[in-house]
Amino acid sequence: MQSNVCKYVPYIVALMLEKTLDKNSSKLRSRGMTGLEQLIHKDPRVFTERNVKDMISAFSDTSPMVRESTLSLVSTCLEHQPSLQQHFLSSILQLANDPSNGPKKKAIKLLKDIYNGPSSMDDKLRIIAALLLPSQDDEKTISELARNVLEEIILVHSKPNPRMDESQVKLERSKRSLLIINTVQHIHAAPKIMEAFEKLFAHALLPGSANIEICKELVADMVDQIISPETGSDTQSQARIMTALSIFAKVEPTLFTVDQLQLLKLYIKVLTTTEDLALVRPTVIIFRYVFTTLSTLQLTFAEEVRTSLMSNVSKLATLAVQKPESRETLVDIAHCLWALTPMADQGLKKLCTLMLSVICQLRPLSECTKEDAAKNQKKIQSYLILLGTFGKVCSFDKNMEIFQETLEEQARKNRVAQTIKLSGDSKTAVSLLLLNTVRPFTSQAWDMSVRVQALKSVGDICQGSPSLFMRAEIEKVFKLVFINGDNDLLRQAALVSFREYFTFAERRSESGADIAVGKGAVTGNARLETSFVANENDSATLHIAQRFLQNFVDTALKYNNDLGVSATFVIASISRQGLVHPKECGAALVALGTSPIDIISQTASVEHKRIHEKQESYLEKEYMQSVRMAYDYQVDVFGDSHGMREATYGAKLGKLFEALKSGKKVTFKKFINNLCKQVDFNFAKLDASGEPPSSVLFARFCLENLALIDLATLEEVAMCLIALEAIVLKNTGPTVALAIETEMPKRFVTVQQQYGHGDFQQQLGDATTFQAPITTSQLEQPTISDTRLRQITTACMILKMVWETRAFIRRCYNVQKSKGGILQKDYIKPAQRNNFVSGKELWESLLPVMHALDSRETMIKACYDFADILDVDREAQIGEDGEDDDLGAGYETPDEGDATAPFPTSGRGRKRKSNMSLGNTPKKARGRPAGVKNKKRNSKTPDADGDSD
Repeated sequence: MQSNVCKYVPYIVALMLEKTLDKNSSKLRSRGMTGLEQLIHKDPRVFTERNVKDMISAFSDTSPMVRESTLSLVSTCLEHQPSLQQHFLSSILQLANDPSNGPKKKAIKLLKDIYNGPSSMDDKLRIIAALLLPSQDDEKTISELARNVLEEIILVHSKPNPRMDESQVKLERSKRSLLIINTVQHIHAAPKIMEAFEKLFAHALLPGSANIEICKELVADMVDQIISPETGSDTQSQARIMTALSIFAKVEPTLFTVDQLQLLKLYIKVLTTTEDLALVRPTVIIFRYVFTTLSTLQLTFAEEVRTSLMSNVSKLATLAVQKPESRETLVDIAHCLWALTPMADQGLKKLCTLMLSVICQLRPLSECTKEDAAKNQKKIQSYLILLGTFGKVCSFDKNMEIFQETLEEQARKNRVAQTIKLSGDSKTAVSLLLLNTVRPFTSQAWDMSVRVQALKSVGDICQGSPSLFMRAEIEKVFKLVFINGDNDLLRQAALVSFREYFTFAERRSESGADIAVGKGAVTGNARLETSFVANENDSATLHIAQRFLQNFVDTALKYNNDLGVSATFVIASISRQGLVHPKECGAALVALGTSPIDIISQTASVEHKRIHEKQESYLEKEYMQSVRMAYDYQVDVFGDSHGMREATYGAKLGKLFEALKSGKKVTFKKFINNLCKQVDFNFAKLDASGEPPSSVLFARFCLENLALIDLATLEEVAMCLIALEAIVLKNTGPTVALAIETEMPKRFVTVQQQYGHGDFQQQLGDATTFQAPITTSQLEQPTISDTRLRQITTACMILKMVWETRAFIRRCYNVQKSKGGILQKDYIKPAQRNNFVSGKELWESLLPVMHALDSRETMIKACYDFADILDVDREAQIGEDGEDDDLGAGYETPDEGDATAPFPTSGRGRKRKSNMSLGNTPKKARGRPAGVKNKKRNSKTPDADGDSD
């Protein structure tokens, strides 16, 4: 290290980092990271904190290979210099949820090492939170790896030590319970991570698992902590512990004992402040889930709990008007009260009395004046919340006799109760009574806040009795929200109701029945009957899907907020349950898969890929409609008409391409051909209106996506190139060129007109009549109208973009120098994409085209620029003997005498004179002027690919 060379090591390392990250090739960047890692193995001191900043950007590199190599380098650095952890930890945590499996797996292993090292408690909690989502990954190897790491961290005890006494064992256990409590507190505000945490424990507590005994001990320790003198008066600490216990109650209620419930009943106290809610809610959740597992309960205990819960019902309903999160606690209380009805003294009858009391107070308010409605607005909303919540949770219809008996008792005391009658089908009589009480408040006469709450309650009651969804008046209520309702709050309320119901229906179909798998021998046909016998749930889901699917699709493709998210979830659920034909959802799922909002694109693309694998033959016919729908979605919702995203230069239809490549090759080829046809157009009917025209924007959208498809073989590359070349050289291009020649002003004049004859013609000999370009101001007086010129220019813009895309694809696959195109014998060869060519090049090459309509001069120039493409055979060269080289298919220039030529040309296989020049120009003799026989002539115009032949 004292040598002259090693004095420059810091500079060398910095230079290696700088040059490595500047490389265009991901392979070179990855090799650069590997080289640095080898250097650190030689001497760890070469990498210092000064190099960290230069390295951070590599964590977000577009290449998964580079991100993985960066993690390997960081791992080596941390082995020798743990102090660098503070700089790298945040980036490593992000890569634990990387889109690619390689970096994700490497990050999980590295986080395990960091956790077991000298990390702070905050860092350990961040590591646990980062590993929870990977533990539920779709890739089995990833989920198992993350799950094993988490179970080892949270649940597995240290190796048994015979010297450890009972107090030491308990201390070890208390540390783990404290870790769980702190973890729950750390992730409590992130619902998705909390759900992953619950699923982690659900997997860890599968029947027969050794973790069950461990968790029973942890639960017992936590209950002791709640009632201990240290936390006896600290409501905040008790709430934190109770929240952790509620997770265990959700996952495995049998971990709790009745004696533990007796200790916890003290914490279902009367709410006096909102702070009390933090302790009451998790306690209610524990009771809700544990009560359902108990066959009996001591009558006195059940009645005490019921009384405590009932005392908070009205307060929570009032609080839920201002704070919607309070309604979740009310739902848990409703579940608890319903579970207690067979255990408490007259529990069901008292619930019926509560419902009838609310109905009697709410019904007269449906006919009150506007002044009275304004005064009682909060009261009306709280009543609506109560009816919706208990109507969803409690099955009053199954106990109609008790409800009828309670109604008769109330009628003797209350005049309003005398007007209430149970009518309709006996299976839904009580639910229909609740529904008819709530429904009038959804009319437009009411304040929006009341209407929204009433609509939520209608949805809740219908979820409790799904057959109510099929009633004509209920269908009309929801239809009006989507058809006439321009208020997003109403749409969101309706969508949330449908989303909750479809989620419930889907879980039921996934679980098959409440009877566990493997117990069929005991229960006989009960499981099959529950799983496969049609019921009102099946009828309701089918009815909603058929009647409202188009409304869901329209909403999803119109909004990029919570409305769009909810509608996308409903569409995906309908598709998963097979409620409609796959093609009815397919196009919408493809379009939604292009959304920049991750939760929307991920939900839609996963479901689309699933149905594509199963129903490919049906969906392939819908894909061109999908492309158009995706374009409209991007333009209307996000205001972006590009086919690629500027941030990454990745194709917006990338998810569709992944699904297509997983299926049949013939479907993939057909898609490419059809996508090229979408770009082609009927010149006579081309619409040039708009700034810029939508036809141009749609063509660019298709071409940018087409250019970024990863093609597997040279056959696919050739097929794509031939289709694009045909548009310009055979199909539409010649028609547009003919319009330019015949309708537009001439842009050249001959030398005789500009310079006269003189000796200049003698110097040229018999070569040809020289033509010199002149400026726009020297053009003949234009005779073409602005409208027609705009139409021709629009056509030229599309065709020029097609040609630029063709050139880009040729560069991408290194075929720009293949004279005559790709040979058929090479079709089976794999296509190697050039890593140095990125979508940014195509983006920049198409930008100038979009300015062609800025003025009349730019329009004329754009038309002549396109004419040059057909005027010059760019890949044709004239041989040494004056004969043309053989040309590839599609490049032959028709002879002047050929009657089939689409427009006049100037000779075969060589640069043509302008088709817009004056006629009667004398032809030159075939051959070369003296002195230039052995000189090869090339086109003066640069090759479209950027290479001269």
